[in-house]
Amino acid sequence: MNIISDKIMVGWLSYVNKDNIDRRHDIFETSIESLINLKDQPTYIVNFDNNSSTEIKDRILNSNIFDKCIHFKDNFLDISVLLGVPYLANKMGFKYCMYMYDDFTIFNNDFVNDTVSFLNNNEDVHCVRVTEYSYSKMNEYDSRIIPKNKNPDSIRHYNTVTGNKLSWSDPIHVGKSVFYKNNWHYTSRPTVWRTDVLLSIFENIDEIPVMQPFEGYACKELQNIPLVTGVLDFGAMNTFKQSERMITKKQIGKGKPARSISSKISKDLFIKLLMELT
Repeated sequence: MNIISDKIMVGWLSYVNKDNIDRRHDIFETSIESLINLKDQPTYIVNFDNNSSTEIKDRILNSNIFDKCIHFKDNFLDISVLLGVPYLANKMGFKYCMYMYDDFTIFNNDFVNDTVSFLNNNEDVHCVRVTEYSYSKMNEYDSRIIPKNKNPDSIRHYNTVTGNKLSWSDPIHVGKSVFYKNNWHYTSRPTVWRTDVLLSIFENIDEIPVMQPFEGYACKELQNIPLVTGVLDFGAMNTFKQSERMITKKQIGKGKPARSISSKISKDLFIKLLMELT
Protein backbone atom coordinates (compact mmCIF):
# COMPACT_ATOMS: atom_id res chain seq x y z
CA MET A 1 0.00 0.00 0.00
CA ASN A 2 1.25 3.47 -0.88
CA ILE A 3 1.43 5.82 2.11
CA ILE A 4 -0.37 9.14 1.55
CA SER A 5 1.73 11.77 3.32
CA ASP A 6 0.76 14.92 1.38
CA LYS A 7 -2.88 15.17 2.51
CA ILE A 8 -5.03 14.27 5.50
CA MET A 9 -8.20 12.28 6.03
CA VAL A 10 -10.81 14.35 7.86
CA GLY A 11 -13.69 12.58 9.60
CA TRP A 12 -16.72 14.75 10.45
CA LEU A 13 -19.23 13.35 12.97
CA SER A 14 -22.92 14.25 12.67
CA TYR A 15 -25.89 13.48 14.90
CA VAL A 16 -29.14 15.41 14.42
CA ASN A 17 -32.57 13.83 14.84
CA LYS A 18 -36.12 14.72 15.85
CA ASP A 19 -35.15 14.78 19.54
CA ASN A 20 -32.38 17.36 19.23
CA ILE A 21 -33.02 19.18 15.95
CA ASP A 22 -34.43 22.31 17.62
CA ARG A 23 -31.20 22.96 19.48
CA ARG A 24 -28.76 21.33 17.03
CA HIS A 25 -29.85 22.24 13.50
CA ASP A 26 -28.34 25.74 13.26
CA ILE A 27 -25.08 24.53 14.80
CA PHE A 28 -25.01 21.60 12.36
CA GLU A 29 -25.57 23.92 9.39
CA THR A 30 -22.84 26.33 10.42
CA SER A 31 -20.41 23.46 10.90
CA ILE A 32 -21.15 21.70 7.60
CA GLU A 33 -20.95 24.96 5.66
CA SER A 34 -17.54 25.68 7.19
CA LEU A 35 -16.21 22.44 5.70
CA ILE A 36 -16.06 24.29 2.39
CA ASN A 37 -12.84 25.78 3.78
CA LEU A 38 -11.28 22.31 3.41
CA LYS A 39 -12.34 21.60 -0.16
CA ASP A 40 -9.43 23.43 -1.79
CA GLN A 41 -6.93 21.98 0.68
CA PRO A 42 -5.30 18.53 0.40
CA THR A 43 -7.96 16.58 2.29
CA TYR A 44 -10.16 13.50 1.94
CA ILE A 45 -13.37 14.22 3.84
CA VAL A 46 -15.54 11.48 5.32
CA ASN A 47 -18.88 11.86 7.08
CA PHE A 48 -19.52 9.52 10.02
CA ASP A 49 -23.20 9.82 10.94
CA ASN A 50 -24.70 8.41 14.15
CA ASN A 51 -28.16 7.63 12.72
CA SER A 52 -29.42 11.15 12.08
CA SER A 53 -32.89 11.72 10.64
CA THR A 54 -33.43 11.06 6.93
CA GLU A 55 -33.53 14.74 5.96
CA ILE A 56 -30.21 15.36 7.68
CA LYS A 57 -28.57 12.41 5.94
CA ASP A 58 -29.97 13.65 2.63
CA ARG A 59 -28.55 17.10 3.35
CA ILE A 60 -25.14 15.51 3.92
CA LEU A 61 -25.29 13.32 0.81
CA ASN A 62 -26.33 16.25 -1.39
CA SER A 63 -23.79 18.71 0.00
CA ASN A 64 -21.01 17.83 -2.50
CA ILE A 65 -18.53 18.15 0.36
CA PHE A 66 -17.78 14.55 1.29
CA ASP A 67 -15.61 12.03 -0.51
CA LYS A 68 -17.24 9.21 1.46
CA CYS A 69 -20.25 8.87 3.76
CA ILE A 70 -20.55 6.22 6.47
CA HIS A 71 -24.01 6.19 8.02
CA PHE A 72 -24.43 4.02 11.10
CA LYS A 73 -27.80 2.65 12.16
CA ASP A 74 -27.09 3.41 15.80
CA ASN A 75 -25.46 6.13 17.88
CA PHE A 76 -21.88 5.20 18.77
CA LEU A 77 -21.27 8.67 20.22
CA ASP A 78 -17.74 10.02 19.74
CA ILE A 79 -16.25 6.55 19.14
CA SER A 80 -17.57 6.79 15.57
CA VAL A 81 -14.74 9.18 14.79
CA LEU A 82 -12.29 8.57 17.63
CA LEU A 83 -11.73 5.02 16.39
CA GLY A 84 -13.45 5.16 13.01
CA VAL A 85 -11.19 7.87 11.57
CA PRO A 86 -7.76 6.39 12.39
CA TYR A 87 -8.93 2.86 11.58
CA LEU A 88 -10.21 3.85 8.13
CA ALA A 89 -7.27 6.21 7.52
CA ASN A 90 -4.89 3.37 8.26
CA LYS A 91 -6.77 1.03 5.91
CA MET A 92 -6.59 3.61 3.12
CA GLY A 93 -2.94 4.53 3.71
CA PHE A 94 -3.31 8.06 5.10
CA LYS A 95 -0.34 8.97 7.27
CA TYR A 96 -2.29 11.81 8.88
CA CYS A 97 -5.91 12.20 9.99
CA MET A 98 -8.20 14.52 11.91
CA TYR A 99 -11.65 14.03 13.45
CA MET A 100 -14.27 16.70 13.93
CA TYR A 101 -17.66 17.02 15.59
CA ASP A 102 -20.61 18.90 14.13
CA ASP A 103 -20.12 21.69 16.63
CA PHE A 104 -16.66 22.58 15.25
CA THR A 105 -16.27 25.28 12.61
CA ILE A 106 -13.31 25.86 10.30
CA PHE A 107 -12.21 29.45 9.73
CA ASN A 108 -8.77 28.89 8.16
CA ASN A 109 -8.75 27.86 4.49
CA ASP A 110 -4.98 27.48 4.18
CA PHE A 111 -3.46 25.45 7.01
CA VAL A 112 -3.29 21.82 5.84
CA ASN A 113 -0.21 22.06 3.58
CA ASP A 114 1.84 23.80 6.26
CA THR A 115 0.67 21.38 8.96
CA VAL A 116 1.54 18.34 6.85
CA SER A 117 4.94 19.84 6.03
CA PHE A 118 5.55 20.51 9.72
CA LEU A 119 4.71 16.91 10.63
CA ASN A 120 6.81 15.50 7.78
CA ASN A 121 9.82 17.43 9.05
CA ASN A 122 9.29 16.96 12.79
CA GLU A 123 9.14 13.24 13.53
CA ASP A 124 9.16 13.91 17.28
CA VAL A 125 5.64 15.40 17.06
CA HIS A 126 2.69 12.99 17.39
CA CYS A 127 -0.07 15.51 16.69
CA VAL A 128 -0.74 19.17 15.99
CA ARG A 129 -3.46 21.05 17.82
CA VAL A 130 -5.27 23.25 15.30
CA THR A 131 -7.97 24.65 17.57
CA GLU A 132 -8.12 28.42 17.86
CA TYR A 133 -5.18 29.56 20.00
CA SER A 134 -2.80 32.48 20.31
CA TYR A 135 0.65 31.98 21.81
CA SER A 136 1.00 35.71 22.55
CA LYS A 137 -2.39 35.75 24.31
CA MET A 138 -2.31 32.33 25.93
CA ASN A 139 -4.00 33.58 29.11
CA GLU A 140 -7.20 33.98 27.08
CA TYR A 141 -7.09 30.22 26.40
CA ASP A 142 -6.14 29.06 29.89
CA SER A 143 -9.20 27.41 31.49
CA ARG A 144 -7.98 28.39 34.96
CA ILE A 145 -8.34 32.04 33.89
CA ILE A 146 -11.07 31.92 31.23
CA PRO A 147 -13.57 29.10 31.90
CA LYS A 148 -14.95 26.96 29.08
CA ASN A 149 -18.41 28.49 29.38
CA LYS A 150 -16.82 31.75 28.19
CA ASN A 151 -14.30 30.24 25.78
CA PRO A 152 -15.00 26.58 24.94
CA ASP A 153 -11.53 26.32 23.39
CA SER A 154 -9.78 27.18 26.65
CA ILE A 155 -7.71 24.37 28.15
CA ARG A 156 -5.55 23.54 31.15
CA HIS A 157 -2.07 24.91 30.65
CA TYR A 158 -0.23 22.00 32.19
CA ASN A 159 0.02 18.28 31.49
CA THR A 160 -2.90 16.64 33.30
CA VAL A 161 -1.12 13.29 33.63
CA THR A 162 2.27 14.43 34.92
CA GLY A 163 1.18 17.72 36.47
CA ASN A 164 4.14 19.39 34.78
CA LYS A 165 3.82 22.93 33.48
CA LEU A 166 4.00 23.43 29.73
CA SER A 167 7.45 23.67 28.20
CA TRP A 168 7.36 25.57 24.91
CA SER A 169 9.80 25.46 22.00
CA ASP A 170 10.86 28.48 20.00
CA PRO A 171 8.52 29.34 17.11
CA ILE A 172 8.91 27.19 14.00
CA HIS A 173 8.00 28.91 10.74
CA VAL A 174 6.56 26.74 7.97
CA GLY A 175 5.14 28.48 4.92
CA LYS A 176 2.69 31.10 6.12
CA SER A 177 2.21 29.39 9.48
CA VAL A 178 3.93 29.37 12.86
CA PHE A 179 4.10 26.25 15.03
CA TYR A 180 5.31 25.47 18.53
CA LYS A 181 6.09 22.24 20.36
CA ASN A 182 5.21 21.47 23.97
CA ASN A 183 4.30 18.66 26.38
CA TRP A 184 0.49 18.98 26.31
CA HIS A 185 -1.77 16.03 27.10
CA TYR A 186 -4.34 14.35 24.82
CA THR A 187 -7.38 16.39 23.80
CA SER A 188 -10.51 15.67 21.77
CA ARG A 189 -10.37 19.21 20.41
CA PRO A 190 -9.42 19.81 16.75
CA THR A 191 -6.09 18.06 16.16
CA VAL A 192 -4.20 16.65 13.17
CA TRP A 193 -2.81 13.25 14.17
CA ARG A 194 -0.26 10.78 12.95
CA THR A 195 -2.68 7.98 12.10
CA ASP A 196 -0.56 5.25 13.69
CA VAL A 197 -0.27 7.19 16.96
CA LEU A 198 -4.01 7.81 17.30
CA LEU A 199 -4.78 4.20 16.40
CA SER A 200 -2.26 2.92 18.94
CA ILE A 201 -4.37 4.36 21.77
CA PHE A 202 -6.87 1.55 21.09
CA GLU A 203 -4.39 -1.34 20.95
CA ASN A 204 -4.76 -2.52 24.55
CA ILE A 205 -8.48 -2.07 25.08
CA ASP A 206 -11.52 -4.14 24.07
CA GLU A 207 -14.34 -2.11 25.63
CA ILE A 208 -13.89 1.58 24.80
CA PRO A 209 -15.16 4.23 27.23
CA VAL A 210 -16.92 7.23 25.70
CA MET A 211 -16.64 10.99 26.06
CA GLN A 212 -14.80 12.24 29.16
CA PRO A 213 -13.83 8.76 30.42
CA PHE A 214 -12.19 8.15 27.04
CA GLU A 215 -10.23 11.39 27.33
CA GLY A 216 -8.89 10.28 30.69
CA TYR A 217 -7.89 6.90 29.27
CA ALA A 218 -6.31 8.46 26.15
CA CYS A 219 -4.31 10.96 28.21
CA LYS A 220 -2.61 8.11 30.06
CA GLU A 221 -2.02 6.05 26.92
CA LEU A 222 -0.56 8.96 24.98
CA GLN A 223 1.76 9.81 27.84
CA ASN A 224 3.50 6.46 27.27
CA ILE A 225 4.55 7.56 23.79
CA PRO A 226 7.81 9.57 23.91
CA LEU A 227 6.65 12.24 21.48
CA VAL A 228 5.57 15.86 21.81
CA THR A 229 2.56 17.97 20.83
CA GLY A 230 2.59 20.55 18.05
CA VAL A 231 0.51 23.72 18.22
CA LEU A 232 -0.57 25.82 15.23
CA ASP A 233 -0.48 29.45 16.33
CA PHE A 234 -3.87 31.13 15.79
CA GLY A 235 -5.32 27.74 14.85
CA ALA A 236 -7.82 26.82 12.17
CA MET A 237 -11.02 25.79 13.97
CA ASN A 238 -13.15 26.68 16.94
CA THR A 239 -15.94 25.21 19.03
CA PHE A 240 -19.51 26.40 19.54
CA LYS A 241 -20.41 27.62 22.99
CA GLN A 242 -23.49 25.37 22.78
CA SER A 243 -21.51 22.16 22.47
CA GLU A 244 -23.90 19.35 23.45
CA ARG A 245 -20.90 17.39 24.68
CA MET A 246 -20.56 19.93 27.49
CA ILE A 247 -24.21 19.69 28.62
CA THR A 248 -25.42 17.28 31.28
CA LYS A 249 -28.31 14.91 30.61
CA LYS A 250 -30.57 16.88 32.93
CA GLN A 251 -29.98 20.00 30.84
CA ILE A 252 -30.71 18.24 27.56
CA GLY A 253 -34.34 18.60 26.61
CA LYS A 254 -34.98 20.89 29.59
CA GLY A 255 -35.59 18.10 32.05
CA LYS A 256 -37.08 15.57 29.63
CA PRO A 257 -35.79 12.02 30.02
CA ALA A 258 -32.58 11.51 28.04
CA ARG A 259 -31.79 8.29 26.26
CA SER A 260 -29.47 6.22 28.40
CA ILE A 261 -26.17 5.39 26.70
CA SER A 262 -23.70 2.60 27.16
CA SER A 263 -20.62 3.68 29.08
CA LYS A 264 -18.46 1.48 26.85
CA ILE A 265 -18.50 0.31 23.22
CA SER A 266 -17.09 -2.98 21.96
CA LYS A 267 -14.09 -2.33 19.72
CA ASP A 268 -14.53 -5.53 17.71
CA LEU A 269 -18.24 -4.94 17.16
CA PHE A 270 -17.68 -1.36 16.07
CA ILE A 271 -14.92 -2.30 13.62
CA LYS A 272 -17.10 -5.08 12.18
CA LEU A 273 -19.95 -2.66 11.54
CA LEU A 274 -17.56 -0.04 10.14
CA MET A 275 -16.10 -2.50 7.65
CA GLU A 276 -19.58 -3.60 6.56
CA LEU A 277 -20.37 0.01 5.67
CA THR A 278 -17.17 0.65 3.78
